[in-house]
Amino acid sequence: MFEDSLCCLIDEGNKVNPIGWRTWLCWGMAIVVVLWAIWRTLGLESGYPFVQVMAYTPQFLLLSGIVLLAILGLRQWLPAAVTFVAVAALGFAVLPRAFGGPDERPEGGQTIRLLSVNTLRGNVDVTRLLEIIESRHINVLSLQELPVNGVKRLKRRGLQDILPYRVLGIEDKGGGGVYSRFPAGGMAPTRTKLRQPRAMIKPRASVPFEVMSVHPRAPQGRRDTDLWEKEMGKLPVADEPGPPRVLAGDFNATLDHARLRDLLDTGYRDAGSTTGAGLYSTWPSFKEWPPPVTIDHALVEDPIAILDYKVLQVNNTDHKAVYTELVVPDA
Repeated sequence: MFEDSLCCLIDEGNKVNPIGWRTWLCWGMAIVVVLWAIWRTLGLESGYPFVQVMAYTPQFLLLSGIVLLAILGLRQWLPAAVTFVAVAALGFAVLPRAFGGPDERPEGGQTIRLLSVNTLRGNVDVTRLLEIIESRHINVLSLQELPVNGVKRLKRRGLQDILPYRVLGIEDKGGGGVYSRFPAGGMAPTRTKLRQPRAMIKPRASVPFEVMSVHPRAPQGRRDTDLWEKEMGKLPVADEPGPPRVLAGDFNATLDHARLRDLLDTGYRDAGSTTGAGLYSTWPSFKEWPPPVTIDHALVEDPIAILDYKVLQVNNTDHKAVYTELVVPDA
């Protein structure tokens, strides 16, 4: 009997507990979250379809939080700890956009109420656009996807009676425009296409400043993604010589894209993120798919102050409008 018991103990000691499906499942989910966190933190996205996927980091942050809770529910502590670190990294990258506030209003200076909108090849609801311009007292307007017929349509509806100065950049496949209440002159489109016009705005008694209507190529496929990366790299950086500048438009990029973060690192501030409204989506405005993302921005260079930021619905375009209230210092 003693020998039988000893044999049983030896058999039990030789057993190797197999790794269960829960462990495999939890490690599989953890690895996906970790890879995304590394990918985003190091800015490793490049080319198609990785650029497109990176735009959905805020949604993935929510999903990764659910994954963490699921792993904890399955009592898999090591993959849970690894996932927690990755979720924290994603959270530090995304959540600050929802916190913040306006700058303290400086003494003096000229208030600039800037509106930017992609007109969807000139099809934007002009009535609604003019309502926003009049109700919010817009004095600088940045437009993207503005073809020749769109320019004519806006003129017929009286836009230039409100904003008499304009700088246009029109190409075969689209265009852009900057309209202003203040005197404005065109600037050479150095390194960028004509459809991304640059305007020197000259308010009375305030420092002149530049406004650029930004619209790099939409990264819709492999070739267009390569063009998008090149055009993003050609946008004027904040530390270039010249007046302070505002880049406003459809960047086809979110704050999770390394290309846009590199541009911000030169000295710009994103108006939405600065004021705590950086997670409000801007595209698509009227469809449930693809999931909404924030690809329209106003990047502002010091010493221009940021007082307000809003995302506004405009009809007959797939983008929402971006409103930014700024203060340009006295000359």
